[in-house]
Order: sequence, then structure tokens, then C-alpha cells
Amino acid sequence: MRFFKLFTTALLFFISNTSIAQALVSQIFMGDQTLYITNKIGYDVEGIYLFDGKTNPIVELSANGFGMIESEDLTKKNIIWGIECSKSGTPIIKKGFDSAAYTFWYKEKNEEETGEEGKWIKSHFSVHFKVKKMFVFGNRSKTYVDKKY
Repeated sequence: MRFFKLFTTALLFFISNTSIAQALVSQIFMGDQTLYITNKIGYDVEGIYLFDGKTNPIVELSANGFGMIESEDLTKKNIIWGIECSKSGTPIIKKGFDSAAYTFWYKEKNEEETGEEGKWIKSHFSVHFKVKKMFVFGNRSKTYVDKKY
């Protein structure tokens, strides 16, 4: 009976820790360098990013780490994306006076029969607190609302 109680307690502890755990961390490789990426940084990164005053082309980022980049000629590429983080999932941030900058990594997701995917490409992602905007690639943005906990 005591074993059953101990086992149940340990099982509940394990389940609660895995369900409350930090964001999913993926390992990527750039040449001989190993990096880690996540899609959770404390802000709702997912959404549609636009050039100011335009409707197209867009960048769309999903919460699951997939997305789409639309080029100037409106061709679309499916991507896998993430923001560089530590092995434990803590985003690597360069804080400014009124902003936070992150390293954004993405690669093309090839859905053809070959199954091959592109190489990881390094880019820029930033959050600007005063104007309440997030920028990807430095030129496409979306507005955000601060979360109230």
C-alpha cells in the first residue's frame, strides 16, 4: 500500500512538471555549432507581420514553430522558425533602452517528395515597448498588447 501511494505521488509530480514545463526547445546545427531555439519568449510572437501600410507581402508565424514568408512577388515559402535560446529554453536577449532584440532563425520547409529542407538562416526579431510593436526581419511588424497576469 505504501509503495502504491509513493508511486502515485511520484507520477503526479512527474505529470505536473511536464505540463508546466518551459517552452519546447529544439536543437539546430549551423556547421559545427549547435544552437537551441524556442518559439516562446514571453510575448505572443505568433501572428501576421506586415510592412507598414501594406497588406502584402506578409510573414505569418504560428505558435507551433511553423510559418510562411511571402516574397515581394507574392510567392510563399513555408518555414520552420525559432528564437535562439539557452539549452534550458531561456531566450537570449539583447536589451536596449526601450526594446529587446533576439536572434530569429528560420529555414524553408520543403513539402515535396524529397523531404529535404533548407539551411538555417539567421535574422532579426525585436520587441519595441514604447510603440507596442514586434518586428521580424527588421521591416515587418505587428502590434501587441501587454499581458496582464
